[in-house]
Amino acid sequence: MSATHAGLKILITFLAAATFWRSFTPPQPPAASKEQIKVDGLFGRTIRKMSSVAKITLASASACQILVLLALWYPTYLPSAGPASPDAVLTRICPAITATTSAPSKLSIAQGLATLPPEFLLGAFLMIAVGSFRLWCFRTLARHFTFEISIQAEHKLIRAGPYGIVRHPAYIAQILVICGSFVAHLGRGSWVRECGVLGTGWGRALAVPYVVLNSVGAVSLWRRGALEDVELKKVFGKEWVEYAREVPYRLIPGVY
Repeated sequence: MSATHAGLKILITFLAAATFWRSFTPPQPPAASKEQIKVDGLFGRTIRKMSSVAKITLASASACQILVLLALWYPTYLPSAGPASPDAVLTRICPAITATTSAPSKLSIAQGLATLPPEFLLGAFLMIAVGSFRLWCFRTLARHFTFEISIQAEHKLIRAGPYGIVRHPAYIAQILVICGSFVAHLGRGSWVRECGVLGTGWGRALAVPYVVLNSVGAVSLWRRGALEDVELKKVFGKEWVEYAREVPYRLIPGVY
C-alpha cells in the first residue's frame, strides 16, 4: 500500500460521510401535527432523533478514520505537537497503537487502513450513489417530503422521477445506505477493524447502538411503505389505484 491509496481512502471516506449526512437530514421541517398520519408508532415519533444520532455517529467514525490515515500517511498535515499531533491522534483513537507498539506492527496497521477492499468500495458506493439517489427523491417530492407520514394541504400524488420506478424509492435508498455504512465501516480496512476499536468499551458503546438503531430503522422503513400505501389510497382513491397499476412495485423493481 502507498500514500496514494491512503489519500484515495480519505477522499472516499469523506464523500461517503458527506452524502450519508445529507441523505439523513430532513429536507423539510416537521409536518404540522394535524397533517401527520401517525400509523408507524414509536418510529414515526422518533425518526428525526434517530437520524441525528446515526449522522453524528457515522460522521465521528469517518472523522476518526480520516485522522488516523493522516497521522500514519500524511503526518505533516497535522500539528507537530499537542492533542492533534500524529502521536496523540494515534494513541487516543487507534487502540491498536500504543507508545510501545513496534515499527513493523505500526506499519502493518497503516497498510491495513490504506487498503481498498471490495467490501469497503461496495459500502462506499452504496453510501455515495444510493445516497445521491435519495437526494433526488427529496428534490422530486419537494415540499411533500417530510420524515413524518403526512398528507398536506393541496397534496399531490407525485409520479415523476424515481417515483416512476417504485412507489417508495427513498425508503429502499435509505435501507441500502444503512447497509453500505455497515459494510464500509465494520469490514476489512476500516478504522473500527484495523484499530481494534470493538475491543474497547467506548468502541462498543459507539458501534453497538449504531448497528441496533439503524437495523431497527431499516426494518421500520421496509414496513412503512405498506402503511403509507394504505393511507394514500384512502386519500387519492382511483388516482392512487391507477398509479399502483402503472408502478406496481413498492420498493424493489420486479420483486416487491
